[in-house]
Amino acid sequence: MFSLFGKRPEIKADGTMAMAAGVLMPDNSKTAQNPAKDPSKNADYAQSAPGGSKPAPVIGILGAKGGVGATTLAINLAVALAATRKTTLIDTNVQQPDVALMLGNQPKYTLADLLDRREHLDEKVLQACCETIEVPEGKLDFVSPPLDLEESLSMDLRGLADCLPALRSHAGLVVLDLSKQLDSAFMSLIDQCHFIVMVLEPSLTGILAGKRWLAALLDLGLTQDRIGIAVNRSGGRMKHLEAEITSTLPVSARWRLPSSFASLEESCLAGEPALVRLPRDGYSKAVRLIARDLIKEIAD
Repeated sequence: MFSLFGKRPEIKADGTMAMAAGVLMPDNSKTAQNPAKDPSKNADYAQSAPGGSKPAPVIGILGAKGGVGATTLAINLAVALAATRKTTLIDTNVQQPDVALMLGNQPKYTLADLLDRREHLDEKVLQACCETIEVPEGKLDFVSPPLDLEESLSMDLRGLADCLPALRSHAGLVVLDLSKQLDSAFMSLIDQCHFIVMVLEPSLTGILAGKRWLAALLDLGLTQDRIGIAVNRSGGRMKHLEAEITSTLPVSARWRLPSSFASLEESCLAGEPALVRLPRDGYSKAVRLIARDLIKEIAD
């Protein structure tokens, strides 16, 4: 059995979650008296869903291929959004849980625990399965797959799509770090995404991978107005290829992120998002612009 940090603590069959620093146990008496909470009365929910009339939207982040910086963007974009509204980042890369690894985090409870309890999903269950990091002007919750590979592979990720409607009532705005595996679980998730940011780099393989993914997404019924391209490592030596993106791809490149290898490496080694550690870096500024545009996009 392969595990980066060892097995997670035991969660008892009755729903009691025994934690290293104490015990998180739902108050059954209060639950019985108030079985159906109205999420619109929650202040955080009202902030994430204008007017409290409906659950907050879902934004998917998809890398055209491996190594283009999609997870890095997902983390930092979620940080930028969390400064304005309640936000939850969910890592769906079950074979490579990079969000937790890049943040130097060892989650006590994971996406597997969340899916095990999706029939009784409430705010307490969600918070127990979330890890929280402090960000400027707020906090960011994130849910990671198990770091134990065997446990992670035993999950049925299709269950996440089943519980997303209920999850959105408690999680606020949801950012999904999508896997690059075109299977039934992936298709179920993108069907619930209000907007997808596809990340690619200005290289021959990056552009061709983006073209293949866009063809697949459009064939699955997504419309072009629900997809935006973010070109990572823009402005480098591949300017001639970057100029070909507009003529090659059916969806325009809306955003460009500068090449900031040294800054992002420093942030990763420190276990902090770039927006937290290096808020004035060019990459951080570009991410905040994407967040601003997405807030307008999902409000329309």
